[in-house]
Amino acid sequence: MFYCEIKINSNCGLSQLSDVLETPVNVSYVNPMSRGQNLVLSYSRTDLSPEKIDFQSRDIINRNIYGVGKFMIMNSVKRGHGIIHSIVDGGGFPIFPVVIGSGIENVACIVSSRELCDPIIHNIEKKNHIDDLTVSKLRQEDLASLMNRNYVPLYGQLTTMEFEILRSAVSNGYYQWPREYNLDDISKRFNIRKPTVLYHLRNAEKKILGLMFR
Repeated sequence: MFYCEIKINSNCGLSQLSDVLETPVNVSYVNPMSRGQNLVLSYSRTDLSPEKIDFQSRDIINRNIYGVGKFMIMNSVKRGHGIIHSIVDGGGFPIFPVVIGSGIENVACIVSSRELCDPIIHNIEKKNHIDDLTVSKLRQEDLASLMNRNYVPLYGQLTTMEFEILRSAVSNGYYQWPREYNLDDISKRFNIRKPTVLYHLRNAEKKILGLMFR
């Protein structure tokens, strides 16, 4: 089994919603419909009430937004751009939630063999621009990480950059001893200065610890 992480440049309606909310939007369910449309269930942590969430997007045909405490849940019908369809049609298994930030979609899937990745990526690129791609053999720790993707409070609180830097740090051995991945490596990967990397890491760690011990 192989684990594939795909970072896609995005200007879809959910990415625009992330701009409005100033926090990632998490897609927990996608049901393909006819005429290239998808039924999409998404959520995000926000202090905004549903009536104050004001954004317009040509790819969202209709939507219903509900407030549940500090969370927003949106049920929408939107025009798809072939990502989930390409994964499923290519024999892969999409991993939810799909995490969408400002201008970016973070998609993950599992495939039974490395050879299946290439046609999936080829089909995704027909309608999308891929910024980054990682394919690795599925390890036990990867499976545990996938199971934790459904931890809603964490995904709702981390910014896109905090999430991406923390995921890169954990996946590549920043927290192992001896350390296999350092601040220089993260700085080069994201093209940002080391103090900025450390700032995002500490913010992410503070939020996670705050959830554990509050």
